[in-house]
Amino acid sequence: LELAPHYHTGIVVGHTVKGAWRYRENNWVSRAGDTVYEVAGSRHTPESVEDTEVFFFIVGELLFIDENNTI
Repeated sequence: LELAPHYHTGIVVGHTVKGAWRYRENNWVSRAGDTVYEVAGSRHTPESVEDTEVFFFIVGELLFIDENNTI
C-alpha cells in the first residue's frame, strides 16, 4: 500500500505499532516499536512493507502533491 506524495507544513511524529513501512525517497524502514520524527516542510511518499499500523501525531497541514508537482 502506498500513500500519494505529500508535504507537511509542521512536524509529524509517527510511532509504528505493527508491521513495517518506509518512504520511497529514503533507505530506512520503520518497524514495530520505532518512532519517526519528520521536520516541518518535509515531502515524501510513504509505503508499507507489510501489513502495518502507525499512529501519527501531525501538526499543521498535510498537503497532497500531484503528478505536476503542485499542491
